[in-house]
Amino acid sequence: MTLRSILLGIQYICIAGMFLETWIIFRRLKNDLHAYLLMSCISALINNIGYLLELTSTTEEGFLAALKFSYFGRIWYAFFLWLFVAELVRIRVPNSARIVLLLTHATTYLAILTIKFHNFYYTHPQFKTDGMFARMEHGNGILHHIHIAIMLFYIVCGIFWLMRAYHRETNRVVSKRLFIVTIAVYLESVFFLIQIIGIPGLTGDYDVTILGFFLGTIFMLVAILSYDLLGTGEIARDFVVDKISEGIIAVDKLGRVQYYNQPAAELFPELKEIPLRSNGKLKENSSHKPLPEAISKAMKQATSISVGDRIYLPEENELLFEGESFGKLYVLVDETDHYSYMEELKRQRRIAEEASEAKSRFLANMSHEIRTPINAVLGMDEMILRESKEKAIRGYAADIMSAGRTLVSIINDILDLSKVEAGRLEIVPVRYDLASLVNDLVNLTRDRAVKKGLSFHLDVDPKTPHMLFGDEIRIKQCAMNLLSNAIQ
Repeated sequence: MTLRSILLGIQYICIAGMFLETWIIFRRLKNDLHAYLLMSCISALINNIGYLLELTSTTEEGFLAALKFSYFGRIWYAFFLWLFVAELVRIRVPNSARIVLLLTHATTYLAILTIKFHNFYYTHPQFKTDGMFARMEHGNGILHHIHIAIMLFYIVCGIFWLMRAYHRETNRVVSKRLFIVTIAVYLESVFFLIQIIGIPGLTGDYDVTILGFFLGTIFMLVAILSYDLLGTGEIARDFVVDKISEGIIAVDKLGRVQYYNQPAAELFPELKEIPLRSNGKLKENSSHKPLPEAISKAMKQATSISVGDRIYLPEENELLFEGESFGKLYVLVDETDHYSYMEELKRQRRIAEEASEAKSRFLANMSHEIRTPINAVLGMDEMILRESKEKAIRGYAADIMSAGRTLVSIINDILDLSKVEAGRLEIVPVRYDLASLVNDLVNLTRDRAVKKGLSFHLDVDPKTPHMLFGDEIRIKQCAMNLLSNAIQ
């Protein structure tokens, strides 16, 4: 087996691995992190397929077509891999930097497409077939030097970010994942540097960067399949904590802020003066700040906090680990809807109470206004009963007296009802004559019972006391209600 066959076999294996990796990432595509990795894999796959076509080309036209196809992936591979690393370690790349790099890569690829008409990328290109593989001998133009410089920039930034994140990471699974990705990026970078420096007898006929792609693909697959590189657990957890949860602030035993999330910083801008690292920990040499005064005051007074048109209720929790307290965690719960609901209930209750009070006042006033003329009628009727000698007139007057007293009783009931609703009903105990009370009840109800065709009989136990102590009016009302219900 010749070296040529081995290298071609590696090329086929690398293409198959790239295709597998691309398919797996596409199936699990969820967020920007996955999208950047997918684009870098697609770019690497295009580069490897194009380079395979270069290796097997027999004509200059075929080689140039394969070269242009290969560079369509090679130009963008490092760019998307760099964005993937930045997203993985939570480094924010400015949009201006992205635009500049995009334009630079686009310009470089345009120069490659028109490579025969200028010397911006390659100078004096010559197609050769006298080696192990077909190749293009050339000098390097200004755009080629710029492209190499950008690649070196990607390598330095990417490895530095990964090593720093690995050093600071405390989660064992995430740490191993970062370690595997770092190895993959490191190997690809090493083979790229070897290709730039050059190895006599090898790098002239074969681009050893492809070997870096081959090894990098293996380690990336290990990170994906064994260490859940595409898992969304940590991303979802951090997103919930940092973006869509309630405001969260953690303080140490001395009451100094050690952590805050984005909602808390929006509520209390003074927290932004405390710089945090990408993993949420306090940066070295950062000034310590106490808990915002509004939260401390609300906790002491057991009150809520108003921020704009929102109302927050702070909750305090001990930060315990293995039975030891490391500080406190404050959660700012948005209680605006609850407070609005309670205020609406209070408003409706006030309206109901005012309506009830108005009704009670109306009933009381009307009861008094009606009772005054009724008493006058009963008084005149009493005079008729005393002075008239005619039996028929006295009968009519007696009926008027009975009906009038009944009406007065009803009015008293209405007045008592208004007093009950107003909370002013009182029991007035006095000494009263039971015989007089029973006689009044009989006089008020006997005629009504007779008119209904009922027989009305009075049976009094001789042992019943003559004088009693209680509220005569209330007792008479109760008894009258019972008799009226019985007659009806």
